[in-house]
Amino acid sequence: MKVLFQTVGLGGKGSPVWSALKFTVDQVKPDLLVQICSKRTYDETVPLFNQLYKEVGSTTPKTNYHVLANEHDFEEIRTGLISKVRELEVRYPGLTIEGDYTSGTKVMSSAIMSSLLECNASYLHYAIGKHDDLTQTIVNEELLTFSSAEIFAERMLPEFGRLFDKHQFLSINDQIDSLLPSLDNSSLKSRLERVKIICKCCDSWNRFDWKTACTIFSQHVKGQLDAYKEDGWNVKRLNANYKHLQSCVGKKYGFHRCVDLLENARVRILLGFYDDALSRLYRLIELIAQVRMQHHRHAGDGNPTKNVPIAWFEKNVPKMYKELRPNSRYDKVSLGLDDAIAVLNELNDELGSIIEKDLWRCRGKGKKGKGELRNLLDNRNDSFLAHGDVPAKRDKAEELLKYAEKYLKTLDSFAEQQFAATKPAFPAHLGDK
Repeated sequence: MKVLFQTVGLGGKGSPVWSALKFTVDQVKPDLLVQICSKRTYDETVPLFNQLYKEVGSTTPKTNYHVLANEHDFEEIRTGLISKVRELEVRYPGLTIEGDYTSGTKVMSSAIMSSLLECNASYLHYAIGKHDDLTQTIVNEELLTFSSAEIFAERMLPEFGRLFDKHQFLSINDQIDSLLPSLDNSSLKSRLERVKIICKCCDSWNRFDWKTACTIFSQHVKGQLDAYKEDGWNVKRLNANYKHLQSCVGKKYGFHRCVDLLENARVRILLGFYDDALSRLYRLIELIAQVRMQHHRHAGDGNPTKNVPIAWFEKNVPKMYKELRPNSRYDKVSLGLDDAIAVLNELNDELGSIIEKDLWRCRGKGKKGKGELRNLLDNRNDSFLAHGDVPAKRDKAEELLKYAEKYLKTLDSFAEQQFAATKPAFPAHLGDK
């Protein structure tokens, strides 16, 4: 559904604006024409416009009339037009809007341009012509049309930056896709395409698909770093991100994936997705245990807590061996989080012992009571994304985040990493020089 809003002026001898109005309508071919008139132009110009169609034996387009109380009141005209657009949007979902400011007062022309741009009009038109030597009237021969997409695109870049900070990568891509077909400015198109590439990279990264993120970066970003720098991106940060992603790809049970998971959980908290955050933090503590188990087992690239030979327990952790042996099948045991931490504790692993103390508190005579960490992990188990139906609360997510940060800093000393340098940093805000 295409709607053309058209301002209607008076014209006069040698300037038959009704002819210019028809010229524009014939070129644009709207499904609905909305003519914005003063009372006088409605009475005098509109009949002449309609007469032109009768003279050629054709039908006047389907037309609505918006008659102004005061054609010199900019704010009143603008408010009325926006209200009319919103009314039509409800009646015709998915409509496209165009404007014609060929005739009418200067106030009418400026009002239609500002209001339609605010309402995301696709195109604005202006008919031009030359004087006929015989009749001294203007003969319309060209319609000047410019796309509003370039204006919208320039205006939307700061908004894309805001959405980027909220990790709304798919939303940015969808909006850019809607703008690109209407853009003629090759420089602006290229800039938006580069934003799309970064968003695709970060969307994969956000879903822990580090391999795809690395591929996108190496194939589409690395060779355009100068252009990204010119656009305002922090190239040093982009390169640091790429190295981080490569490290995540390179080692399944390594420090970089732990940090990545922590920062991903932090973002979930900032966005208000507390159940998601708790699930990620639970997985992070499990991953930290796996990293330490791999150190002790030298299990290569495989899962160090899955299908562990029972003989390994018998040799290295005899207390846990006695607990696990009755439940073992095929001489192998897979460890859950609590058992993995207990194994690390028996191995005198410093980090395992720290987590064990946070999980359980001594109740005397060798009995264990739930520690604060265990209660927080149970809170995750009670959430809808785990096994229950209790919505997670922000304070619980933030408390568990603090425990995870503490464990990572301890793990940092083992891994000989620099936590601040390793922490993934999403690219700078759009336009941030």
